Amino acid sequence: CVWEGGYGDVLRNDAASAIPQELIIKGCYGPGPYQSGVSINDPQEVYVSSSRISASTQSLSGLTQLVLPTVASNGDRRRAYNTSTGELTIPGLQAGQYRLLANLYFTGAALTSLSYAEVQLNGTAISIYPMTLYSTTAGSSSISLDIYLDAGDVVTLHASIGGTSPLFGGPTYRSTLSLERIG
Repeated sequence: CVWEGGYGDVLRNDAASAIPQELIIKGCYGPGPYQSGVSINDPQEVYVSSSRISASTQSLSGLTQLVLPTVASNGDRRRAYNTSTGELTIPGLQAGQYRLLANLYFTGAALTSLSYAEVQLNGTAISIYPMTLYSTTAGSSSISLDIYLDAGDVVTLHASIGGTSPLFGGPTYRSTLSLERIG
């Protein structure tokens, strides 16, 4: 089926009583109308794959919102990730269980173990992940979080890295972020 209408309920009148009834259509695929460049009939759920490539850095000061400016080819069909702000916004009609995975690489001079990354939901911290130091100039933090998210929820990553001139990113390794709707 190709749906030529917009969003909202599709109603039909019951022949016996002329009372509007809902019409449920299953397996509807095809171009149909578009919202934000994605067909409403597109069966793909939310999936984001973003990174900060090696040799790309972001300066950190205090608790800083992290930005991973590179989205993989076909890595964000629902346009959930803003590569300028680092915000993951759950699109309309996409509430559900999500898996957030991130490997974050930090560099600087004299880094300290009093460093961490955190996940925020709608501006409130919901989980914290310590940084593992590999040397006095490099460390990483790994995030693995399963969480229920509603449409419109905004998820952001932040880091507080102790040391001199801390950076998100560095010359050797890239940082990665993925968000996938799993249920």
